[in-house]
Amino acid sequence: LRLSDHLGLQFAENHLGALYQAGRGVTADPAQAMHWYDAAALQGDRHAMSNLAVLYASGEGAPKNLAEASRWFERSANLGFVDAQFNLAVLFERGDGVPQSLLDAYKWYSIAANGGDAVAKARAEAIATQIYPEELQAAQTAAANFKPQPMNRAANDVPTVADVLASAR
Repeated sequence: LRLSDHLGLQFAENHLGALYQAGRGVTADPAQAMHWYDAAALQGDRHAMSNLAVLYASGEGAPKNLAEASRWFERSANLGFVDAQFNLAVLFERGDGVPQSLLDAYKWYSIAANGGDAVAKARAEAIATQIYPEELQAAQTAAANFKPQPMNRAANDVPTVADVLASAR
């Protein structure tokens, strides 16, 4: 994977971070995991953004920073990454790193549910009972109108063999 990274294959950085985080094939090193997730996230890898946010939320690899976690979850969520949408909703529901907002929690749970997350659907339904009907309507409209931002395909799609060979030239 390091060779892939040096060849400019952006997706490899997130995977290298995952290896360091889990200690697979390398000594577990949360700081190295954070370094590689950060490198991939800065290039637009939405999965790496979410992984980086998880490290900030847990305090693994750097001091715990829920505000920074929320920023990375939001960037990933806006690119359509369902796990980040769910985790951002959790932060809004609890008021961790962001002002507590059941409306925002409902919105992000609903968006994640629309992406196929069954737990998010259940959380949205539970929160809906705690919101005034007119506010709920606004949150439902916001969720229904959500469109992911365009993402950097090179940072998010596994390259073809032709892509790898072209990068090596």
